[in-house]
Amino acid sequence: MAEIEESLGYRPAEDEMSELLKVTVERYREIAMFSDELEHYDGMENFEFANKDERSIEEEVTNRLYVKQLLEDPMFTDFEKKVMCLVLEDASNNNTQIAERLNVYPMTINRTLARIRSKIESRKSDVKEEKTKIPSKYEREISILAQETKERNENLCIEDITELLEVCGYDTSTYSTRVLYYIRQKASQQGA
Repeated sequence: MAEIEESLGYRPAEDEMSELLKVTVERYREIAMFSDELEHYDGMENFEFANKDERSIEEEVTNRLYVKQLLEDPMFTDFEKKVMCLVLEDASNNNTQIAERLNVYPMTINRTLARIRSKIESRKSDVKEEKTKIPSKYEREISILAQETKERNENLCIEDITELLEVCGYDTSTYSTRVLYYIRQKASQQGA
Protein backbone atom coordinates (compact mmCIF):
# COMPACT_ATOMS: atom_id res chain seq x y z
CA MET A 1 0.00 0.00 0.00
CA ALA A 2 2.79 2.39 0.90
CA GLU A 3 4.65 1.65 -2.33
CA ILE A 4 1.53 2.31 -4.40
CA GLU A 5 0.88 5.55 -2.55
CA GLU A 6 4.46 6.71 -2.97
CA SER A 7 4.54 5.82 -6.67
CA LEU A 8 1.25 7.67 -7.31
CA GLY A 9 2.04 10.56 -4.99
CA TYR A 10 -1.39 10.43 -3.34
CA ARG A 11 -3.62 8.08 -1.38
CA PRO A 12 -6.04 6.39 -3.80
CA ALA A 13 -9.71 5.91 -2.93
CA GLU A 14 -10.73 2.54 -1.47
CA ASP A 15 -12.05 1.12 -4.74
CA GLU A 16 -8.98 2.20 -6.70
CA MET A 17 -6.62 0.82 -4.05
CA SER A 18 -8.45 -2.50 -3.80
CA GLU A 19 -8.24 -2.80 -7.59
CA LEU A 20 -4.49 -2.03 -7.57
CA LEU A 21 -3.93 -4.58 -4.77
CA LYS A 22 -6.21 -7.10 -6.52
CA VAL A 23 -8.35 -7.65 -3.40
CA THR A 24 -11.98 -6.91 -2.55
CA VAL A 25 -12.92 -3.56 -1.07
CA GLU A 26 -13.89 -5.30 2.19
CA ARG A 27 -10.49 -7.00 2.41
CA TYR A 28 -8.77 -3.69 1.70
CA ARG A 29 -10.75 -2.05 4.53
CA GLU A 30 -9.61 -4.77 6.95
CA ILE A 31 -5.99 -4.36 5.89
CA ALA A 32 -6.18 -0.55 6.08
CA MET A 33 -7.79 -0.63 9.55
CA PHE A 34 -5.11 -3.00 10.83
CA SER A 35 -2.38 -0.91 9.20
CA ASP A 36 -3.74 2.31 10.74
CA GLU A 37 -3.75 0.72 14.22
CA LEU A 38 -0.12 -0.34 13.78
CA GLU A 39 0.76 3.16 12.61
CA HIS A 40 -0.83 4.59 15.76
CA TYR A 41 1.36 2.41 17.99
CA ASP A 42 4.48 3.11 15.91
CA GLY A 43 3.70 6.81 16.09
CA MET A 44 4.08 6.79 19.86
CA GLU A 45 7.76 6.03 19.43
CA ASN A 46 8.22 8.59 16.70
CA PHE A 47 8.01 12.35 16.39
CA GLU A 48 4.63 12.84 18.03
CA PHE A 49 4.39 15.02 21.10
CA ALA A 50 2.83 14.08 24.41
CA ASN A 51 -0.53 15.43 25.52
CA LYS A 52 -0.49 19.24 25.56
CA ASP A 53 -1.59 19.31 29.21
CA GLU A 54 1.55 17.40 30.21
CA ARG A 55 3.97 19.83 28.53
CA SER A 56 5.24 23.05 29.98
CA ILE A 57 4.71 26.33 28.17
CA GLU A 58 8.49 26.77 27.80
CA GLU A 59 8.83 23.36 26.21
CA GLU A 60 6.04 24.13 23.76
CA VAL A 61 7.55 27.49 22.82
CA THR A 62 11.00 25.93 22.43
CA ASN A 63 9.58 23.18 20.21
CA ARG A 64 7.72 25.69 18.05
CA LEU A 65 10.78 27.91 17.62
CA TYR A 66 12.93 24.90 16.78
CA VAL A 67 10.48 23.62 14.15
CA LYS A 68 10.13 27.12 12.66
CA GLN A 69 13.91 27.27 12.36
CA LEU A 70 13.90 23.85 10.66
CA LEU A 71 11.22 25.03 8.22
CA GLU A 72 13.65 27.62 6.88
CA ASP A 73 16.37 25.04 6.31
CA PRO A 74 16.84 24.12 2.63
CA MET A 75 17.84 20.54 3.50
CA PHE A 76 14.15 19.59 3.92
CA THR A 77 11.79 18.88 1.02
CA ASP A 78 8.47 20.71 0.66
CA PHE A 79 6.61 17.58 1.79
CA GLU A 80 8.79 17.25 4.89
CA LYS A 81 8.10 20.90 5.68
CA LYS A 82 4.33 20.32 5.30
CA VAL A 83 4.53 17.45 7.78
CA MET A 84 6.52 19.57 10.23
CA CYS A 85 3.97 22.38 9.86
CA LEU A 86 1.13 20.03 10.71
CA VAL A 87 3.01 18.74 13.74
CA LEU A 88 3.67 22.32 14.77
CA GLU A 89 0.09 23.40 14.09
CA ASP A 90 -1.39 20.82 16.44
CA ALA A 91 1.01 18.65 18.40
CA SER A 92 -1.85 16.35 19.45
CA ASN A 93 -2.16 15.15 15.83
CA ASN A 94 -1.00 11.59 15.42
CA ASN A 95 0.52 10.22 12.24
CA THR A 96 -2.84 8.90 11.03
CA GLN A 97 -4.48 12.31 11.35
CA ILE A 98 -1.59 14.00 9.57
CA ALA A 99 -1.74 11.34 6.83
CA GLU A 100 -5.46 11.94 6.36
CA ARG A 101 -4.94 15.70 6.02
CA LEU A 102 -2.22 15.15 3.40
CA ASN A 103 -4.13 12.29 1.71
CA VAL A 104 -1.27 9.80 2.17
CA TYR A 105 -0.77 6.63 4.20
CA PRO A 106 0.33 6.86 7.82
CA MET A 107 3.42 4.83 6.84
CA THR A 108 4.44 7.68 4.55
CA ILE A 109 4.26 10.06 7.51
CA ASN A 110 6.33 7.64 9.62
CA ARG A 111 8.96 7.43 6.90
CA THR A 112 8.95 11.19 6.42
CA LEU A 113 9.43 11.79 10.15
CA ALA A 114 12.23 9.22 10.16
CA ARG A 115 13.93 11.09 7.29
CA ILE A 116 13.51 14.39 9.15
CA ARG A 117 15.07 12.90 12.30
CA SER A 118 17.88 11.37 10.24
CA LYS A 119 18.66 14.72 8.61
CA ILE A 120 18.63 16.46 11.99
CA GLU A 121 20.95 13.83 13.50
CA SER A 122 23.24 14.07 10.49
CA ARG A 123 23.38 17.85 10.89
CA LYS A 124 24.17 17.46 14.62
CA SER A 125 27.06 15.11 13.88
CA ASP A 126 28.34 17.50 11.17
CA VAL A 127 28.28 20.36 13.69
CA LYS A 128 30.04 18.19 16.25
CA GLU A 129 32.76 17.36 13.68
CA GLU A 130 33.13 21.06 12.85
CA LYS A 131 33.66 21.85 16.53
CA THR A 132 36.42 19.27 16.76
CA LYS A 133 38.12 20.78 13.69
CA ILE A 134 38.43 24.23 15.29
CA PRO A 135 42.14 25.01 15.36
CA SER A 136 43.82 25.29 18.72
CA LYS A 137 44.94 28.62 20.08
CA TYR A 138 48.42 27.03 20.24
CA GLU A 139 48.40 25.57 16.71
CA ARG A 140 51.86 26.98 15.79
CA GLU A 141 53.42 25.73 19.03
CA ILE A 142 51.84 22.30 18.51
CA SER A 143 53.18 22.17 14.96
CA ILE A 144 56.73 23.08 16.08
CA LEU A 145 56.66 20.48 18.85
CA ALA A 146 55.18 17.81 16.56
CA GLN A 147 57.99 18.34 14.07
CA GLU A 148 60.65 18.20 16.82
CA THR A 149 59.08 15.09 18.36
CA LYS A 150 59.10 13.43 14.95
CA GLU A 151 62.76 14.32 14.36
CA ARG A 152 63.84 13.08 17.80
CA ASN A 153 61.47 10.12 17.65
CA GLU A 154 60.50 10.63 21.32
CA ASN A 155 58.21 12.75 23.50
CA LEU A 156 59.87 15.77 25.05
CA CYS A 157 59.67 16.61 28.73
CA ILE A 158 58.18 19.94 29.84
CA GLU A 159 61.63 21.53 30.31
CA ASP A 160 62.65 20.56 26.76
CA ILE A 161 59.36 21.92 25.39
CA THR A 162 59.90 25.21 27.23
CA GLU A 163 63.45 25.46 25.87
CA LEU A 164 62.34 24.66 22.31
CA LEU A 165 59.59 27.29 22.39
CA GLU A 166 61.99 29.91 23.79
CA VAL A 167 64.47 29.18 20.99
CA CYS A 168 61.62 29.70 18.52
CA GLY A 169 60.87 33.12 20.01
CA TYR A 170 57.95 32.37 22.32
CA ASP A 171 57.66 33.92 25.79
CA THR A 172 57.16 30.74 27.82
CA SER A 173 56.42 32.65 31.03
CA THR A 174 52.87 33.08 29.70
CA TYR A 175 52.32 29.29 29.48
CA SER A 176 51.11 27.33 32.49
CA THR A 177 52.30 23.76 33.00
CA ARG A 178 48.82 22.63 32.04
CA VAL A 179 49.08 24.46 28.69
CA LEU A 180 52.48 22.88 28.02
CA TYR A 181 51.03 19.41 28.69
CA TYR A 182 48.17 20.24 26.33
CA ILE A 183 50.62 21.32 23.61
CA ARG A 184 52.58 18.08 24.10
CA GLN A 185 49.46 15.97 23.94
CA LYS A 186 48.20 17.62 20.74
CA ALA A 187 51.67 17.41 19.18
CA SER A 188 51.87 13.67 19.87
CA GLN A 189 48.37 13.20 18.35
CA GLN A 190 49.45 15.16 15.31
CA GLY A 191 52.58 13.07 14.90
CA ALA A 192 50.70 9.76 15.23
